[in-house]
Amino acid sequence: MVIIPQESVSSVAIFRKRGGYSIPIIADPDGTLVDPLGIETVPTHIFVDRKGIIQDVRAGVFNKTELLDTIVK
Repeated sequence: MVIIPQESVSSVAIFRKRGGYSIPIIADPDGTLVDPLGIETVPTHIFVDRKGIIQDVRAGVFNKTELLDTIVK
């Protein structure tokens, strides 16, 4: 899931449509979702296990190999 802070629902919908993304993308125009997490860098990746527990938080852009290495531990 992708959360885009400080953007309107309509601009996120346009972004999703233009990019042809199939994953859920959520607008967070007021920062309600990201502010409590203290996220200051975009992108920030939050890795959550099946129980909903945050296992890792990493900022920055990953290539496919780096992302898979983080997910498959």
